[in-house]
Amino acid sequence: MSEQDLTKSILTALAQIGVWCWRNNSGTVRVGGRTIVMSPVGSPDIFGILPPNGRLFGLEVKLGNEKQRDSQVEWQNDADRNGVRYAVVRSVAEAADIVRRWQVEEFERVGT
Repeated sequence: MSEQDLTKSILTALAQIGVWCWRNNSGTVRVGGRTIVMSPVGSPDIFGILPPNGRLFGLEVKLGNEKQRDSQVEWQNDADRNGVRYAVVRSVAEAADIVRRWQVEEFERVGT
């Protein structure tokens, strides 16, 4: 399975459990003679929103023993400093488990 396939599978699984999330493209791309700037370099592959308070989360999708690039570690550190949930995931099950845990923690945090 490619990283792209794993990302699609994670998005599908999270949607099935009612999580609002989307694929994030980062960096720049050349289209014809134009340069299109997307999300900042190092930002995670998947973004989502946790109920009940709309807390942002990011998932960086990796295969096997693949390591984060320096820009991804820097983005993770910025996320941590700013209260954004962040995790590196290597399977659909791991992604779903982490997001479910975060959902429970957010509901417990706000007392609902």
